[in-house]
Amino acid sequence: MFSGGTERICSACDFWVGKQRSSASWSLRELDMSEFHRYDARMQAQTVSLDNFTKDLQHVKAEVVVKYTINPSNLVHIYQNVAANNDLLFENYVSPVVRSTFKAMVSQYDLEDLVSQREKFQDLVEKHLAEKFKKDKTVLFSGLSLTDLTLDAK
Repeated sequence: MFSGGTERICSACDFWVGKQRSSASWSLRELDMSEFHRYDARMQAQTVSLDNFTKDLQHVKAEVVVKYTINPSNLVHIYQNVAANNDLLFENYVSPVVRSTFKAMVSQYDLEDLVSQREKFQDLVEKHLAEKFKKDKTVLFSGLSLTDLTLDAK
């Protein structure tokens, strides 16, 4: 029987999280793996497409690649409160944090400054993301690459 709590089984690249068994003695053969959720422990590199306005109200589209790993020491919290797998973690947590940070940062720049200070802007966004992710401890942030920045000619 399963009761509340979680059990973590680790392999080289995966973490499995599920409900903790009520019995103190059990073996891996007794586990029903359909009740466990897999998290990939390798570095993730996910693309986020962004659509924002600059300080001078110019429409800018951008793509950033965010690099992170799941925080294994906080896996139980992630499973219970954030997302049941890597895809949902990205959709429900990482992507919204990147979007809100990027939006807040791009709105502080005029288009000309954004283009001419692209590296400085990327460093600033990266710094703010690192602070947010470090505070929350859900993912271990490894960096951000601004891969595309275009003016939307509408």
